[in-house]
Amino acid sequence: MAQSYLFWSVNYLHEREHKRELRLASARQATGIAASEQSDTARNLLFNLRDAFVRVLQAKAVAALPKENLDYYDKSLAINRDRYNAGAIAHVDLQRLELQRVQFVSDLATRK
Repeated sequence: MAQSYLFWSVNYLHEREHKRELRLASARQATGIAASEQSDTARNLLFNLRDAFVRVLQAKAVAALPKENLDYYDKSLAINRDRYNAGAIAHVDLQRLELQRVQFVSDLATRK
C-alpha cells in the first residue's frame, strides 16, 4: 500500500535590515511629493490663467484708448472748424490741426 504525504510549505522572504519597510516608506513619501507637485502645478496653471485674463483686459483697454483719443480730437477739430467758419482762427491754423490728426492716425497705424 502506497502512502501519500501532504506537505504544506510556506515561503516568506523577509528582506534583511527592514529594506521592505524602507521601500514602503520611500514610496509613501514619493506619493506625498507627487501630490504636492500636482497641487503646485494646478496652482501655477490657475495663476497663469488669471494673469493671461488680466493681460487680455489690459490689452483691450490699451487698444481702446487711442480710439477714444482720436474721437476726442475729432470733436476738438470740429469745434475748430466752427471757429474757422466764424472767422476766429486762420485757415493755416485749421490746416495745422488737421495735419496733426493725420500724423496721429499714421502713428496709430504703425503701432498695430
